[in-house]
Formats: sequence, C-alpha cells, structure tokens
Amino acid sequence: KGLVAITGKSGSGNSTLLNLLSMQDVPTSGEVFFADKNLKNLSNKQKEQIRSLKMGFLYQRYNLIEELTVLVNVMLPALLAGDRQGKARKKAEKLLKAFHLSALKDQVVSSLSGGEKQRIALLRSLINDPSVLFADEPTGALDEENGRLVMEEFKRISQDKLIILVSHNQSLVSTYADYELRLVDGRIQYQSLPKDPSSISLTPARGGHHHDWQKYLFRSHLKADRKKNLLSLLAATIGYLTILLSIGFFVGSSAVSETQGKRSLLRYSGYLAKQETVALEGSPLSLVKTYRPVSNEVEDLLPSTVSYHADYSFFFPRKSAYFLEGEGADEIAFSPLYDLSLEEFGRDLLSEGNPPEIDDFSTCLVNEEFCKIHANPIGKHLKIQHEVTVLEEGESQTFALEYSFDIQGIVHEFGFLNEPRVYYSYLGLERFLSQETFGERTLAQMVEEAGPESAMGCYDYLLFAHDEEGFSFFQELSTKEGWSFLNSSMATMEAFDALRQAVILSISPFMAIEMAIVVFIVGSIAFSSFLERKKEAAILCALGAKRKRIVNLYAEESAIVSFGAMILALVLSYPFEFLLNWFLERRVAIPSLVVIPYVSWFGLAFFLPLAALLLSLLLGYFGSWLPLQSIYRIPLSEALREE
Repeated sequence: KGLVAITGKSGSGNSTLLNLLSMQDVPTSGEVFFADKNLKNLSNKQKEQIRSLKMGFLYQRYNLIEELTVLVNVMLPALLAGDRQGKARKKAEKLLKAFHLSALKDQVVSSLSGGEKQRIALLRSLINDPSVLFADEPTGALDEENGRLVMEEFKRISQDKLIILVSHNQSLVSTYADYELRLVDGRIQYQSLPKDPSSISLTPARGGHHHDWQKYLFRSHLKADRKKNLLSLLAATIGYLTILLSIGFFVGSSAVSETQGKRSLLRYSGYLAKQETVALEGSPLSLVKTYRPVSNEVEDLLPSTVSYHADYSFFFPRKSAYFLEGEGADEIAFSPLYDLSLEEFGRDLLSEGNPPEIDDFSTCLVNEEFCKIHANPIGKHLKIQHEVTVLEEGESQTFALEYSFDIQGIVHEFGFLNEPRVYYSYLGLERFLSQETFGERTLAQMVEEAGPESAMGCYDYLLFAHDEEGFSFFQELSTKEGWSFLNSSMATMEAFDALRQAVILSISPFMAIEMAIVVFIVGSIAFSSFLERKKEAAILCALGAKRKRIVNLYAEESAIVSFGAMILALVLSYPFEFLLNWFLERRVAIPSLVVIPYVSWFGLAFFLPLAALLLSLLLGYFGSWLPLQSIYRIPLSEALREE
C-alpha cells in the first residue's frame, strides 16, 4: 500500500512505463512481475482477469464513455468483471453516496465539469476494490483546487491500496507521495521505494460470464451512429430486396413453366413427318428430307389416345389475310381443333362467349391477342378468301375457296410469344372439303390420295391427342429419331424455358455480388465506427474487457442493422413484387412471373422469411466480424498513450 509517484522530464516515457506495468504494453526488454508472477508467462485471459479485478485506472483526460450516464460509467468495471446489473448498480450507488456524488448519477458524462469527471473516473477505478490503482497525470487537466481534492482522495485511498501515479507536479508529489521513482530519459535517477513491500495475492476471478455492460454501449452506439447505420440499412435493404425479387423470379417463372404451358389450345395438336438425311455426292454437306409417312407406320407408332388425320393446310392455310365485317386485315394464324366445343379440354380457357358445336364450321373462337387488334369481336363475321392452284395431268387450274365464320368466343392463353389466332373445327373443315369437288374427286380425297412428297399432302399428318396420356406421348415423339414432330405449344415452352434459364444464369452471379456488397458495406461501416472509438476500445481493455467481446459489440450492432434491413426488405418486397409483375406482364404478357414464397417454400411453412432473417444476421455479424479481427493486431494502448 501507499502512493508511489513516478516523476521526471519524459512524460511520454513515464506513461509508457505505466502501460507496461498495467500490462497494456509488452516490454521490448526486461521483465514485469505482478504478485510474483512473470507477466510474459500469463495468458491473455489471465491478464484480462488481473486488469479487471486487481487493477484500477485513472487517466489525465478521464477516459470516461461520454455518451453514458455517470452511474453506468461507474458500474462498467463491475459489469466487465462479471457482476450482474443489479449488484453492479448497488456497488456504484454506494460509492457515489460515499463520495457525495449521488446527485450526478443520472447525468450524461459529457455534461460534467473537469473536476466532476475526474472524481467519477476515480470511483470507476475503485468499484472492483483493486489492489493497485494506476493514475496517469490525474491532475494535469484540473485546476489547482480540483487537483488538490483529487490528491487528497488518493492519499486517503492509499492507506489501503497501492497507487502508482505519474505526475509532473513536484509540489503535489512532495506533499502527498509516500514514495518516488524519478526517471530521466527512461533511466532511474532517484528512488525511495520500500525495500520490503507487502505482497499481492492472485485469486480466481469472481462472477460469471455476464455481458450486461454491452447493452449500455450498444444503445449508445446505435444512437451515435444513426446516420451511418441508416446508410447501411438502406444499402442492405436494396441488396436484400434485389435478392428476394430474384428468388421470386426463380419460383414464379418455374411455376409459370409448369402451369402456364397447359394454357394453350395448341397443346393437344401437332404435325408429324418422317425425316431422312441425304448425303450430297462429292460434298461434306447433307440435306434433311421431310415427307409424309405411310399410314401403316403411323398406326404402329401411335397409342390409342392419339389420332392422326390428313393435313388440309393446302386448302386452308395455316396463316392467311382475312376480312372482319367486310374490312380487310393482314394475315394471322388459323389453327384447327378436333373438338371446337372444348369438351375434351380447354373449357377453362374460355374467358368470354360460348363454345360452338364440336364440328360447327360456321363459327370460330379467337384468342386475346386477336382482341388486341379488334375490340369486342364476339358476334362479328370473319371471312377468308383463298386461291388454290391444282396441277392435274400436266395442266394447272386455279380456283377460289371462301370460308366464313361467326366469332363465338374468346380464349385466354399463355401470352408468351403468342400471336393473333383463330380456332376452327377440323371436323367441320373435313366435312366441307368432302363436299367440294375438283373434277371427279373431292378436295378431301385429293389430299388423302396425295403422295408422301406431294405439296398437297403438306408432307405430314395432323395429330390430335385426346387426353394427358396422349400429350405425354407427344413429348416422347419430339425426341424420337427419324421423326419430325412440331407442336407449337411445346416449342413456345421450350423457348420460354431457355429464356428463363438464361435469365437465372445471369441473375445468380449478381445475387452473390449483392450479398458481397452488403457484407462489404456493413463491415466497412462497422470498422469505421470502431476506428472512431478506438480509444473507447482501449479504455474497455484497460478495464478488463475481453477483446472478443469488444469485437462482438460492433459485430452485433451490424447484425441488428442487417436484420432490420431484411425486415424492411421483406415488407417492401410485396409492393415491389406487384409492380414488377405489372411491368413484366405489360412487356411480355406473362402474369405472376415473380412470386416470392412467403408462406411456404420447399414444403416448409414460412421457410423463406425465417431463412432470410437468419441469413441477414449471419451476413451482418460475420461481415463486420472479419475486418474487426484487426483489433487483435492493433496496439490499443497507443490510443491512450496519445494523451
């Protein structure tokens, strides 16, 4: 016990000695012993425990946490030592009362005078009842009267404790110091230390691993860093919102691929032909020959759920100009349906009007793309005039065919790559061509009797599937070697899937980049906040705080900001999902292309929101935790030595 004053010309050297004695610096040579223990043999944990429980610190510039109250500042070392909040509060209030400072306990430190701050710093250094109190120029920033009061308190305390004091005030040293160690240029010039000092015992650290002290600093940091945290929040929100919308596209486009492909009346019809590769003599090139197969081959190939028919496109073209209510219009697509009544399939696609009879050749259906050209087409009259040139026995003859329909209904189909289209009855056309003659044969007979390589036979057969099993066969048929099968609905979905995969491949790297950017922004802001509070971290270390907990303090702040950003992104994702779907539907005619699976994903309830919130915590925490590892390499004592 007693008051030891370190004096001399080199103030910075004296302060460095104080840092060495308090284990905040490592000596370049020589050794430091505490309680007969060589400090270089102690672990960091042991040093932290000694600083927390055996040492107290008082600085020239007070080194209080300015944003916290007096009570919390005094409580801080007790909380760092493992005391619970209630116990630390009682000890702090007892000290404040003993030093007649209770009236200041709820004031913020930044509002105090210099003398008040130094006395509060003194109470903070005493709360854990340390064996040694280190004081670095404790009166240097005080006027004479406040300096005298602090030294009197030191003198009283030194009756029970060892106080090691650095001072240039020789008058105060002569008045109050029990012993003196005078240094000049780092060398001992004079000393009056006792020859047989009392020993200090090392006892196990008390308390548990409570971290109540962090919540005070946590709130203080959030308040002080609100502008930077707001910037981090906005940047992370944009990143997370982009990721959520990207996930929504993955899910929504996949659902569109699975469901919207069925929304086409062309799904159950197609054109079948044989293919043969023909080599060109004397050339590395070859040609693919397409022709209509013989009926026996087709019958052996097709299941009972698929029927084959003559393709009458020679007499009723697949695309043609037309007249609507007598007014001419450019060509559009015309497609035959086996069942125009939509009893077999497609009744759910009829959005307006009534379905015709199965073989009614006087009525037709149109799709919504047709309605974009002609508003309210139901009940209007549509007519096609088609000229056909037929070659018979070396002579050609041209004649005109006319088809007339009343539009009876509108079908709503998958809009991707769709075009204006009219649907008519194949059975009705077959009956019509069976009644129209050319010479001694009907037009239907001419097509059926045409050779496999005749343009009149269109080189193919028209297939109709009558249920889902038949459509499944269409999918097999499209990959069958030696055959050519064209189904417009399947071709459209293949194009959509190719585009969807291309978009997903382009989005995926950007999702990773977005997460990396979020981590970088959060980590950079957390690290800049630490650098601004480097001195605060040094104070906490001097008071016995573990560097790991200091790192966690900043990392947890970033995690909370990141967590808040994800909550905001989840809230904003709903209106943004709506707006994005509205925009895309207007551009590509595909509804619900972005569907964020809030309620269920992979069969798990609320999987996406919960996983997103967990991810935000991890990104926020580890994004700042990584750069903050540099704390372990930064000599924090420099922040205190700069005084």
